[in-house]
Amino acid sequence: MIIDSKWVMEYIKTNGNKIIIPQEATIIQNGAFNFQSIMLEYPEYADGNIKLQIEFEEGSNLETIETFAFTAEILNTIVLPKNIKRIEESAFYGFPISVQLEKDSQIEVCDNDTVFIGKKILMCH
Repeated sequence: MIIDSKWVMEYIKTNGNKIIIPQEATIIQNGAFNFQSIMLEYPEYADGNIKLQIEFEEGSNLETIETFAFTAEILNTIVLPKNIKRIEESAFYGFPISVQLEKDSQIEVCDNDTVFIGKKILMCH
């Protein structure tokens, strides 16, 4: 399963700003959590007052976060599941986002300078 901006917009419409990425998701696509797209779709948040919360279902199969996947404001620390193998350049762009890797993570590269633009907070185990 691929998480894209269409999936995110439908999820927000149905469930609000607390987003739980399903276990079967393997990729978070470029622009999935795009600030501008959310503002266009939901003008009531145009003043920037939507702050997303991102969580992953237990047993997540997520493997890849693509370039510019997260450009919206995230309220909580994102704890990436241990199956994550690839985080592409500028995957987290714009707002300060706190990201933590789950213990026993399989990711091979942990490089703040290519993953984050702006404030960089990544805690590697």
